[in-house]
Amino acid sequence: MSLLPTIYDFSRRDCGDEEGNDVIIEYDGHGVKIKTTGYRWQFLFSSEMTEIETVILSSIESMIQVFAVLQTRASKPSEAAGIAEIEARLHLAKSEVRTDLMVYDPLPGPDWTRLFQIDRMDARPIGPKAFDVTIYGSLTAFKLDSMPPYRALSYTWAWPVEMNNAGASPNEIEVSASIICNNGVLRITDNLFSALCYLTSLGKLGWIWIDAICINQADGTEKSDLICQMDTIYSHAAEVIGWLGSAQLFTKDLIWATTDFIDRFKDHENFKSQGFDWPTDSLKDQQISQFFKVDHLLDGLLRVYLFYNSCRWFKRAWVTQEIVLAKRVRLFCGEFEVSWWGLQDFATIMLRTGWLGVIISFGGKYIDKWDNRSWLYELRTWKILPEVIPRILNDPDLGTSLTLTMNEISSHLPGTPGRYLTCFHEILSCTMQFRCTKAVDHVFSAIGLAGPEYKAKIMALLKLDYTMNPKEFCMEISRSILSNAKYLDILIASGFPDPDDQDPNSTTEDVLPSWVPNYISPPRFSAFSKRDSRSLNAGLCEENPPPFEIQGLSLVCDGAFFDTIEILEHAAIFPRIHLLDFCTKFTALISQKPRLEVLWRTLILDQSFDDRNPAPEDYATSFMAMIAETDGPGLADATKRGENTNEYFGRLDDYLETLNAKEVLGDKALTSAEMREYVQALANAKDNQDDHSLDPSIVSNINQTALPYTRSEGQPRGLDYIFMTKKGFMGICKGPCQKGDQVWALRNAHVPFFLRETEVLDNFQLVGTCFVLDKMQGEMIQDAEEVKTIRLV
Repeated sequence: MSLLPTIYDFSRRDCGDEEGNDVIIEYDGHGVKIKTTGYRWQFLFSSEMTEIETVILSSIESMIQVFAVLQTRASKPSEAAGIAEIEARLHLAKSEVRTDLMVYDPLPGPDWTRLFQIDRMDARPIGPKAFDVTIYGSLTAFKLDSMPPYRALSYTWAWPVEMNNAGASPNEIEVSASIICNNGVLRITDNLFSALCYLTSLGKLGWIWIDAICINQADGTEKSDLICQMDTIYSHAAEVIGWLGSAQLFTKDLIWATTDFIDRFKDHENFKSQGFDWPTDSLKDQQISQFFKVDHLLDGLLRVYLFYNSCRWFKRAWVTQEIVLAKRVRLFCGEFEVSWWGLQDFATIMLRTGWLGVIISFGGKYIDKWDNRSWLYELRTWKILPEVIPRILNDPDLGTSLTLTMNEISSHLPGTPGRYLTCFHEILSCTMQFRCTKAVDHVFSAIGLAGPEYKAKIMALLKLDYTMNPKEFCMEISRSILSNAKYLDILIASGFPDPDDQDPNSTTEDVLPSWVPNYISPPRFSAFSKRDSRSLNAGLCEENPPPFEIQGLSLVCDGAFFDTIEILEHAAIFPRIHLLDFCTKFTALISQKPRLEVLWRTLILDQSFDDRNPAPEDYATSFMAMIAETDGPGLADATKRGENTNEYFGRLDDYLETLNAKEVLGDKALTSAEMREYVQALANAKDNQDDHSLDPSIVSNINQTALPYTRSEGQPRGLDYIFMTKKGFMGICKGPCQKGDQVWALRNAHVPFFLRETEVLDNFQLVGTCFVLDKMQGEMIQDAEEVKTIRLV
């Protein structure tokens, strides 16, 4: 199989190969498609191109797809020359090895596995800088507790690079390459073949465990046995090699970000004096870019993030277990080794400085759907899980924690079924953003993180079967956890799925009851994803709360109706001045606080980014600066285009007057005049073609003032809604809510939920969680006309 560096730009042409097979070569504006009826292609593309933004190379048995997005294109061969070149360099080669020989001998028992080693790798030249590579290897069986020193490979079965709105990439797993193993042909994926080629040439293999090779994928019993032993295999390996894929565009940017960038960040005066509290506009400061020895720091970090975002390895569920349990981790991207610790330091810098939000805002035009993308939280998860898991399993007091259901966990003594199962729920919650080919694999990969002793106890309590369908799987986990639970806080992960996450092929029989967390899908983003729920007690939870019961597909519990949603608005709406417009509509707000204060406290769940609760009063000023910082760039662009922005500033004056901003904020209240100055400073910088040196006396002051609130709010998502109830309460919720949904406090839950009535009396669907300012400490229960038994379906 050939190793391919770059691509050609072609138009369509039909032709034939030397064996008489039909060949179609076509260029669709994004890349090349080469179709053939032949068995296997050897191929080479070479050209002189610069600034290639994304290159994806995928060879499949019957089709090769190559996609590319170019930032700038250098001169390329002419159409005729290109076709002639590729015809001359495409060669068909059928394997001469017999394919009817058995590769696998049965394993002696469930506590055995195989290790693979490469005996030799032959490379036959087929053209300039192109080789037909054949790998010969062998498998040897070992008992799990007596294996020689070995490495384990962590990689993706699917093609390692995922594209977005710029093109497409293969999502399905194509087993299209092959190696010679135990004198037989073993089919493997292209990504694994590339890993074997590169790592062998770098001398990084020896004995190695690779799931696709060491497990007989056709033997269901063996596969089930070894999947349950994956934690043992990876934890006992001398080192785990993470394969990110062949070297791609932006690989060198990633190397820079995990080495020189981190060293210079730690050497900068800002870090020495202020730690991670950097001005949000520092990424555009030309002096800071010069300090980091790059033309533009923001552009460089965006390239790194685009690499990270498109690399499937970071999103794979099994990687979490493979990395967290490893004694040592080494990452490779082609021939380049990537610093594992440097990668974690890079994620810490991006998250704690707030620079990730700036990159996301700037890079939105490159990535069309951020919600399903990586946010660097994967790296933080891998870093904290080894510390969090032992604590929530063994610590009677727990102390501080990043998890959401600590009330439930701390109510169970270590060593009890309730502690094991709620710990397992937390592990699942921490890893639900990861993906896997088979949905239930996510659960098995998470169980292994608990360690051998606890894994056996959790498995005994859950009684899971690998052959269960996804609905049975989630129902069994929920029944097991709730039957040992004191509170209903695991429902924080329940509710209607986000519309974009729904399987279009699912049937009514596949749909989970609304109260059952979907443990095998993308995560539900609770209203409390950024807040520790232990400080809340909306349901007046007691030491011995009233019982709840699972009856078939329903959950029966006690609760109190609070209010009905009357009006709602997207919290992530832009321009964000619309938030002020929303607030001015309600003169009958029940809270004794000014409307502007209710608004800004609600949006951040009344908690500062450093966990102060309630949030300090000076966050009001930070909130107004956030609106200026968010809306300013768009107004600056409009100013440059000669558009009239007076309407915006006129509305701002009206809203500030209606909301008594001067009275609420005092002398620090943002005025429309200050907003105009800020916008003009941004526009002037754009006119001077100098986005990287904004006026520090105006722009930096606004951006620095906005930073505390921006960090507290996080990145607003499409399903964040701010709402007003019929009685005049303001709140925020996450999920596909709608007018008429009801806010309820459940007696066994520390947070409130919004429910949707069904045609059956007192039967409700759980839609999601919500936050209502000043009503989170039992007021909903205390003020209720009645607490009654309801059924969640």
